[in-house]
Amino acid sequence: MESILPCSSASAAAQEPLWGTANKDARRWLLVEHHERWGSKVPRDTEGLSAPVQALLSEAGEVMGEGTRIQLIRRPLGGSSNMRRVFLVEPARTGVRTLARQVSELDELLDEDWTPDGMTGRWEGSSDGEGAWQPWDRPLLLV
Repeated sequence: MESILPCSSASAAAQEPLWGTANKDARRWLLVEHHERWGSKVPRDTEGLSAPVQALLSEAGEVMGEGTRIQLIRRPLGGSSNMRRVFLVEPARTGVRTLARQVSELDELLDEDWTPDGMTGRWEGSSDGEGAWQPWDRPLLLV
């Protein structure tokens, strides 16, 4: 019998293991919610991304530091809001730390300092409750 649930919901309902084949060399993930069609070469062939955002996402490893990986994400059944969530995730042996923010347009990300020093400041600012980035303590299920 074919399931009518989105794949992420079907996976959670089936209680499938949450481990997978994630890149072991990734030290940082930037997860960007994008509602429009993704092309075969992300971000180059992805609809709705401005050229500067495409460049930022394409050059993540060079700008944000080695081991940075970009992943476009989408909420099950699409988002009911024009707001998009962006997550900065750093897995480590001592646990995962995650920051989140919402943007109405992905071009808002261009105003941020994406260098390693800028990201360190982002972590420090969020722990003080300052800025647009806030700690995220809920699980993220990415399928």
